[in-house]
Amino acid sequence: MLRIGLDVGSTTVKLIVLSEEGKALYEKYQRHFSDVRSTICDVLTEGLSPFRGSDCYFAITGSGGM
Repeated sequence: MLRIGLDVGSTTVKLIVLSEEGKALYEKYQRHFSDVRSTICDVLTEGLSPFRGSDCYFAITGSGGM
């Protein structure tokens, strides 16, 4: 089962996808320039498409993740 973390901060969006063993399979750090929603969609689309259909745990953190 993959572990996916999304951190939506005041200036950036960060995404990490970890294997069951804790190995980073994908990492992304991108400034959102106040276009939070669009940046989240872009980061998730790019980062998660290789893992489509995989079982996962998903956690969202950060000041912009509300």
